[in-house]
Amino acid sequence: MSGTNLATNGTPQNLNQKQMRAISALLVSGNREQAARDAGVSKTSIYRWFQEPTFVAALHAAEQDALADVSRQLVSLSRLAADTLAAAMRDPLVSTSNRLRAAEAVLNQLLKLRELIDLESRLTDLEERMNDDRT
Repeated sequence: MSGTNLATNGTPQNLNQKQMRAISALLVSGNREQAARDAGVSKTSIYRWFQEPTFVAALHAAEQDALADVSRQLVSLSRLAADTLAAAMRDPLVSTSNRLRAAEAVLNQLLKLRELIDLESRLTDLEERMNDDRT
C-alpha cells in the first residue's frame, strides 16, 4: 500500500491481521457493517478503527491501489473500445443512427478529455504560483 509506513513484509506497520482483513473487506463491500461480518470483527471495532489515523491511512492507500489497478485495466481496454467505435462508424451495414451515436460518443469523450487536460494545466499553474509565493 503506497503512502503508509510499510513493514518489511509489505503490510502497514501498527495494523493487526483483523484490521488488514477489515480493510480488504471494506474494499469489497464498501459497507462497514458488511465488512465487519466478512472480516469476522464487530461493527464497534470497525467504527473505532476509523478513528485511528494509521487505519484510515492504510485504508486510503488500499483504495488508491485498487483505483490504480482499475485505471490500468481501463487503459488497456481503451484501444479496443476506440477500435470498436471506429469500426461501427465505418461499417455501412451499421444503421446511420448507430453510427451517429458512436460519433457523438467519441466527440463527447474528446471534449471531456480536453476539459480534464485544461483543468490539470490550470491546477498545476496555481500550485506553482502558490509554491512561488511561499518562497
